[in-house]
Amino acid sequence: MKKICRLLYKYRHAWLLSYAFIYLPWFMYLERTVTRDYHIMHASLDDLIPFNEYFIVPYFLWFIYVAGTLIFFLFRSKEDYYKMCAFLFSGMTLSLIICTFFHIIFHKSSIRSHYMFKHRSSVIHFPSAQIKQALSFECQFQSTFFTNGIP
Repeated sequence: MKKICRLLYKYRHAWLLSYAFIYLPWFMYLERTVTRDYHIMHASLDDLIPFNEYFIVPYFLWFIYVAGTLIFFLFRSKEDYYKMCAFLFSGMTLSLIICTFFHIIFHKSSIRSHYMFKHRSSVIHFPSAQIKQALSFECQFQSTFFTNGIP
């Protein structure tokens, strides 16, 4: 029991992960309610990118990458963990605020199929947040490894 108490005390900064209790309900609310009178985020460059429904596999692996990165910094460096959470959560919150007031969606509504990959690909909504997350992760890794040395 004392080991568990020491472990909880040592990693008490993990409380920031409770942000999921704010983010996930808000995100799910937007997915349920933004069904009309919305703006589709689209650029002409999007038309030049070929669609491949199998890309949904690395898309879902993205969530493992996010969780793994947060867990890595949770145990590796408290200071870097705080920086990562601040950068990540601020971008996620900003994305939700913008989508709340401007009703912006990113999915391709024309993708409808009975195939699993095409069906799953039609529900992708916030790719811009993922680009910001990838950049923040890379910056934090570079900062940690070049400042402190590779573990």
